[in-house]
Amino acid sequence: MEQLRVQDLNAALTFVRDVAAQPDLDAFARRVVDRVTDLVPGHRVSYNEAHVRRGTLRMVIRPVDGIAPLGARHYGEHPMMQHFVRTGDGRARKFSDFMARDALHATAMYQEHYRAAGVEYQMTICLGPPTPYVVAFAVGRDRRDFSERDRLLLNTVRPHLTGAYARAGATARLRTHLQVLTRAADLAASPVVLLGASGAIDYSTPRARQLLREYFPRRGRPSPSQLPDDVADWLARQLALEAGPDLTTPAQPFVTGRGDHRLTIRLAGGPGERALLLEERRAGLSPAALAPLGLTRRESEVLALVAQGASNEAIALTLATSPRTVAKHVERIHRKLGVESRAAAAARAYEVVTVPDVRG
Repeated sequence: MEQLRVQDLNAALTFVRDVAAQPDLDAFARRVVDRVTDLVPGHRVSYNEAHVRRGTLRMVIRPVDGIAPLGARHYGEHPMMQHFVRTGDGRARKFSDFMARDALHATAMYQEHYRAAGVEYQMTICLGPPTPYVVAFAVGRDRRDFSERDRLLLNTVRPHLTGAYARAGATARLRTHLQVLTRAADLAASPVVLLGASGAIDYSTPRARQLLREYFPRRGRPSPSQLPDDVADWLARQLALEAGPDLTTPAQPFVTGRGDHRLTIRLAGGPGERALLLEERRAGLSPAALAPLGLTRRESEVLALVAQGASNEAIALTLATSPRTVAKHVERIHRKLGVESRAAAAARAYEVVTVPDVRG
């Protein structure tokens, strides 16, 4: 059974310490590519973040030679990548574990990429689970295949590389979040919620948490990581508008009321660095103040109550009419204001009249 020597273990320890100290994913990838041949010799080293159907997303190659990278159509022929996607086993594998050299030479992957790169033998390790991206390091050679010592060395450092990759990604996300928080604070002196890629809450200021609890009370203990359902639905609509073909549709804030106060939530930032800016003000909203919108008196009364967060049933009780009649008023209000939701109609109402909060 192959065993590592003391000098092998010392080299692996030095390598792991070095790459674990990198501040972000780009630096991590470059450092591994630059130093992995100290452990396992090879003339071509690559780092790849790839989607098996969409192709390479991030790549670092040494040496830099201008050879076109592997594309999505090649990944279906790459035995190590397919093995990882199929099994989730990212331990060190080489071409010869799966195919003879003549079979390798018959692939488009070899003819269109590896032949030009002078790679006849390759050993690859993959990091983390394949969901849905594959993160892999590969060492290539032109003259001799990889040994079991090479395999054991790469398998020894692989769990540490996985941990270093996760830490580098977390550090980069934290730096991005701090940048977003700074920009958000510049935009408005508002409570701020930072969102992760899935739309869950990554971080919120204490005042933001307090406002969400007050305006969206929940039974039991509120989740610190999930937005209230109404806000999550509004956010999904805003993101769908951004991704849609109509770039002229303006972003609409979320507006809700509580007593004589209203909460406005605005979306800031771009993909991967989303933030919600929260602002509470005293409503100060009366039907007469909505005259500039060109609504009838009854429609202004309905809109004033909509802007305070009242349902059609509650409005019907207040105005001594039926919910069906209120619904028709709401439809006409939407049509006259050119909006499609109650939140957007409320936002238009508050654009007309805004009285700053005077509470201490």
